[in-house]
Amino acid sequence: MYEMPGSAFKSIIGTLMEVFPYVTIWYPTAHPAPLVLIVGSDKQQYVSPQHIENEMLKEGVHNSLSEIDIHNSVHVLSCYIGDQEDLQRIITGYSVNSDYLPFVEFSTDRKTPMNQIFSDFVVNVRGDSIYEHIDWSGFTKEEKDRWLQNYRLIYKASSCLFMSRCSAVNLEKLSHCIDGLRILPDHPALLRAKAEADELLYTDSVAMTESGDTDKALDLAGEMLRIDPQSAAAYCVTAHATQAGGDMEGAFAAAQRAVDIAPNDARARFHIGLVLSAMGRFGEAIAEYKQMLRLAEQSNKINDYKRAEMLEPIAALYAAAGRFDEAIATAQKARELALSSGHQQLAEHMRRRLLSLKAQRAAQQAR
Repeated sequence: MYEMPGSAFKSIIGTLMEVFPYVTIWYPTAHPAPLVLIVGSDKQQYVSPQHIENEMLKEGVHNSLSEIDIHNSVHVLSCYIGDQEDLQRIITGYSVNSDYLPFVEFSTDRKTPMNQIFSDFVVNVRGDSIYEHIDWSGFTKEEKDRWLQNYRLIYKASSCLFMSRCSAVNLEKLSHCIDGLRILPDHPALLRAKAEADELLYTDSVAMTESGDTDKALDLAGEMLRIDPQSAAAYCVTAHATQAGGDMEGAFAAAQRAVDIAPNDARARFHIGLVLSAMGRFGEAIAEYKQMLRLAEQSNKINDYKRAEMLEPIAALYAAAGRFDEAIATAQKARELALSSGHQQLAEHMRRRLLSLKAQRAAQQAR
């Protein structure tokens, strides 16, 4: 489902529907990815929740599906999008693709953005025809009722996820995620989508603040808090913009609120460290930056270059506190990481920083 002409995607699905009388389309709702699975058959397709549950008792199956947040038959069937009747509403006016009529390979149509393909061929196809394809063998009435209740919750929450993925407006993305999380607070895909929306909005706010438009950044933070009153990202935006405006007490209060809401958020620790540094509270700032680095490393989402970037302000804070031995050791580590990751510019910057730190230490020792 990577960017391709929408006509090519129609051709692929339409051709399959020409070959097979029964077709279903699936999407990894539990762990969104740029792909769909289309299944064609000569006979009507039925799926058994009991059979799926039995299969998932196998260690290999369980371990593999757990990696994409699928843990039971409800999660598996939440990936169902529609069948041939659902598809026929969308797949019209297509060109058959075959060895004799090679349309896809030679299409010169303009590529369709992936979010539009997702909207056209997943969201607009999706319906409730799943109920026509379930074999309830092995389930008691109570088990069936419980299964259906859980499925409907996931279906509603996933609808919010889909709306978030289709939106081109970052605040709307966040709003749809929050709507979904009110239905299922622990939905992994929604939590990831919310984190992505927060990151996009935070990036927007940084650009506003750095261009001098702090009021606009603060307005954005206010909109984020209106949607999600417990948004640590919004308080980070407030801290950054408020600090840029010179209100250090306000910046500290906002940064502290971000940490209170999300104590394990590396960005929240970064902002409170930044404010503490500006306030001259170097020891506290060092502790916050070290916590930031520890949390980032625990997430396994940083490479050596990012580690080097995070160590640089810690070295500067050690120096500001007069702790030059620790500043030099930290700067040296940052330079080694920059070199190992191939970032010569940062490595050179840290080399010059090391020379300066060593000179400052010598001056301190000579007093």
